[in-house]
Amino acid sequence: MPLDLSHYANKHRIIVDTSSLMATDAEPFFASALLPAMIQAGTRIVLPTGVIREVEKHLTKGDAPRREAAAQADRIISRFRSDGAASSHRGASPACCDETCRRSSAH
Repeated sequence: MPLDLSHYANKHRIIVDTSSLMATDAEPFFASALLPAMIQAGTRIVLPTGVIREVEKHLTKGDAPRREAAAQADRIISRFRSDGAASSHRGASPACCDETCRRSSAH
């Protein structure tokens, strides 16, 4: 049975970090569970630009497993962007995420 994330996609701002994108088997979760929920809800995940920079750095540096995990993260990011289910925000610090959450809760 597929994981139903519609409640979270409808009610919460989802901020994605580097480790979740590079985790083992992250791609099936993001593609099969989260992406359809975000599309159905008409919402987007938040990708801090620092996360994107970190993934890009790992694509060319480090050992083979890290580069492979970064390639997976890059595929996930590309898929969410191409489906209109991702937005990028400047900064990668918790303060950036806190500010993003404050702005979204004001709407």
